[in-house]
Amino acid sequence: MRTNIQIIKENIKQELKQRGSNIQTLCKNLKTDRLFIYRMTDEVKFNKLVRIAQAIGCAPSDLIKGI
Repeated sequence: MRTNIQIIKENIKQELKQRGSNIQTLCKNLKTDRLFIYRMTDEVKFNKLVRIAQAIGCAPSDLIKGI
């Protein structure tokens, strides 16, 4: 069974792929290191998801679909 954070990470990757982008570009836009996404835990703060969604160009709800 997938955890919520696994679902969020998969959704991030899917949203990036749909936009022709990748984790490296996302982290560069967020001015953080590549491990920013991989270090996310089940206690990820909503403001972090909002920042990620804004950098991708999607809604925060797109990142939590399926939870």
